[in-house]
Amino acid sequence: MAEPAKETHLLTLKVMRLTKPTMVRETPVAYENGLTFPGGVDSGEPMVGVSDIVTLPQSFGSIFLGETFTSYVIAHNESKEKVTNIVVKAELQMKSADKARTMVLLSSADKPATAELAPGASVDDIVSHEVKQLGVHILVCSVWYNTTQDERKFFRKFFRFEVEKPLDIKTKVYNDENEIYLEAQVQNIMSTPMFLHRVQLQAAAAYIATDLNEINTGDGGGAAVATTPPAASLGERQYLNSKDTRQYLFKLTPKDENDPSLRTNTALGKLDVMWRTNFGEQGRLQTSQLSRKTPPVRDIEVKVVEAPGEVRCGAGFTIKLTIKNWSAHQMKLSLKEEQASVDAILLDGQSGSALGTVGPAGTLDITLNLIAVSTGVYTVQGLSLYDSLTKTIHPLKPLPSVFVSHPDAAATV
Repeated sequence: MAEPAKETHLLTLKVMRLTKPTMVRETPVAYENGLTFPGGVDSGEPMVGVSDIVTLPQSFGSIFLGETFTSYVIAHNESKEKVTNIVVKAELQMKSADKARTMVLLSSADKPATAELAPGASVDDIVSHEVKQLGVHILVCSVWYNTTQDERKFFRKFFRFEVEKPLDIKTKVYNDENEIYLEAQVQNIMSTPMFLHRVQLQAAAAYIATDLNEINTGDGGGAAVATTPPAASLGERQYLNSKDTRQYLFKLTPKDENDPSLRTNTALGKLDVMWRTNFGEQGRLQTSQLSRKTPPVRDIEVKVVEAPGEVRCGAGFTIKLTIKNWSAHQMKLSLKEEQASVDAILLDGQSGSALGTVGPAGTLDITLNLIAVSTGVYTVQGLSLYDSLTKTIHPLKPLPSVFVSHPDAAATV
């Protein structure tokens, strides 16, 4: 059975992606004999030169996530009769994360139909879309028009292209008491260099982000001078060659240190990266919500306020602590010595001494009186807090390490 003949149309549809030209290096071109070069140098004999020439794109080329896809759509009347009521519509079809197909209208929805197209005339439009999904995209261009016999005609064309990943972003999270440090490694996985225009952290609602990527240099005793602007990377050069990686560091500080939800909150924020390539084309990429593994949840939080680095063997010393009650009930605390740290650092006082009462989200400042009985480097341990209201024992940690020197040793400078 013969296939049905394709319907012929009075209009033709052409689509061209609008993009910047690229620089190509052509083959050497011979100069003529006797040609005078800049500077008054006579060639004397045939010479060759290499010049950089701009070339226009021959295809859709590479399209990267975060860039703006722009196309020129033109419907041309190649027939010898006029057509009327012309409508040209461009849509972008893509697959979402759950593999469902979505369509985005690129043409203006309220754009009126073109009343008439004479032979040789055309109607055109420029459509744009910021690409925010990876994978295969299909540009669907549809055309409607009426013939001189008032017959309504329709045809469409499909243009397939793939959106590639321009950057590889890896993150590491470091928890430090009430502060969180986020390290981001940004790698250029394109085949061409890029200029990093901006790398910023948009903090989650519970935090304030501080950019730690400024470089400060001393001026011989005066105030430090910032050599790079805020949100710049470490170092003066912002160019990333293909496969190169740069590291960025940010600090997240809680807006409310007493907010109990911080202990279980995993959301940190989103990383916003903006770059430029080739002739200045701009790309922008925002990561999904960055998260962290929450540290172990404890009812008691211990923070060291003051501690000596070195003490004399046989001498007493003190360590100042702040105790925070993260539980939902009041605590009546006393200090208890469970065991000595290899008999090296002992509690200077009676075990079970009362420390005070602290309510929910409240803090209590305490001072530990200790005595060192053996030389070496030791971590203070073996102490706990006893809550007489709930009959619960809470380990008193983390506690610092101290260097216990010989009583006759010279003082450390």
